[in-house]
Amino acid sequence: MVITTIDVETDVRRQYNRRVLFCIRI
Repeated sequence: MVITTIDVETDVRRQYNRRVLFCIRI
């Protein structure tokens, strides 16, 4: 459960970073 929670958190951070980078590019 703990590993799954960490994995989900990192996935969310990756999506957030992608959105931020995309916004910065545009």
